[in-house]
Amino acid sequence: MAPAELADAVMDVITRAREKMSDRVAELYKPFMPEGLDAGEAMNGRFDTRGMFERMGVPLPPE
Repeated sequence: MAPAELADAVMDVITRAREKMSDRVAELYKPFMPEGLDAGEAMNGRFDTRGMFERMGVPLPPE
């Protein structure tokens, strides 16, 4: 296997392992999260904080 191919294969395995572990951790934390808070989204930086506060009825300044 050429070095570039090996590097691609190793990076692919690492990426898949990280994603799998992230999913497992999010699933484990799910029971401890407040209602409406998705652990996976929070861990991956995709959580909509503004949307959470809006659902709670908290007044927010305009964007």
